[in-house]
Amino acid sequence: DGAYARALGNSLGFSRWIRLGQDPETSNQPEPWPQPWTVEKTGPSILPEDFNLLVIVVDALRGDAFHSAGYHRNLTPFLDKWAREEAISFRRAYSQGGGSFAAFPFLVGGRSRFVLYGPELYQKNLYFKIAQAEGIQNVMVMKDYGPRAIFPPDFPVIELGATKTSADRRSVPADEVFNLAVAAIDNLAEGERFLCFLPLMDVHNDLWKKEDGLDFGDSPRDIYDNNLSYVDRSFQRFVTWLRRKGIYERTVILFTSDHGEQFWEHGASLHGHTLYEEEIRIPLILLAHGMRARIDDVPVIAADMAPTFAELAGYSVKPPYDDAHMGISLVPLLKGRERNRYLQRDIVGRASFKRRYFIYRNWEWKLTYFAELDLLQLFNTVEDPGETRNLLQERPGLAGELERELL
Repeated sequence: DGAYARALGNSLGFSRWIRLGQDPETSNQPEPWPQPWTVEKTGPSILPEDFNLLVIVVDALRGDAFHSAGYHRNLTPFLDKWAREEAISFRRAYSQGGGSFAAFPFLVGGRSRFVLYGPELYQKNLYFKIAQAEGIQNVMVMKDYGPRAIFPPDFPVIELGATKTSADRRSVPADEVFNLAVAAIDNLAEGERFLCFLPLMDVHNDLWKKEDGLDFGDSPRDIYDNNLSYVDRSFQRFVTWLRRKGIYERTVILFTSDHGEQFWEHGASLHGHTLYEEEIRIPLILLAHGMRARIDDVPVIAADMAPTFAELAGYSVKPPYDDAHMGISLVPLLKGRERNRYLQRDIVGRASFKRRYFIYRNWEWKLTYFAELDLLQLFNTVEDPGETRNLLQERPGLAGELERELL
């Protein structure tokens, strides 16, 4: 409403007398990703030789929906066991985007200046850059539902065809997505490597009850949970196929989400409009064979995965990743050498559909800026994880400091 009022006021000339919100000016600081940028091999890889890379992004999957994260329903027995016994599991992970458009620039590149998903996003895709350096030419993404712009428009991407089973279904179920990936991988010559981005839309807006999922009822959250239990079983079938195919041991798998989902915790549903915990808390599981850990007490962000993957593969990025507001390599954390750098950290992010931004200080103090109405919220998420008390009046000095840093 504030955005519409502001647009109307500007068009009628009221902005000369009535101020609605702000238009923060560009800070003129150096671009966080100056062009051109390069990757080069500077160290040994600790990933499997001739690895494949599989990135699975479950759109709108909340990080607290897992039984291992304390959710009362056991929806993800396979994922929880797989993360615990074979992978690196980050139990407190965040997206820097409330909504896919804001999240993907951080997710694929590791850094962004609040830009939204667009046709030039491929220029910041670190996964693709490393795949090129490794000589991987087989790049896959879902047709129509996948983030095609993360790859150059002239690159011969293998677009996995959509095979909708019903005219009223606007997304493709997980089993069909994995089956399309299976067919494409099976079609490769023996030994050919691949980079595959697989978006899963089962817990996104377009929800319908899946027969292979647990049935809890017909409320929106019940159907959401039904779909997540279906995704868990579908992923188990896909992992079983990767093992049978003989490529599991050399396939690096990132299982994550681009953002969470609201169920009226703060007066709204779906996603993309706010930046509360339920919208930016996500799952983050990395299978990098030979490395196992469960990180419960050090929060991380999805943007950390790209520079982490680069270092695991033995690559350095120029210009380097040195801004902790954005993605940084977690390899020192995984090797047990550093903790404070990751605990004492300010990160930033934004919403997809509204001019709302946040800065998170040391995973405790979160300031959210609603630019449409020039409003601020300050929460202590340690003492108030439900974000029910705006502490702006109690801590004006801290709020002002965070606001200046964010702007």
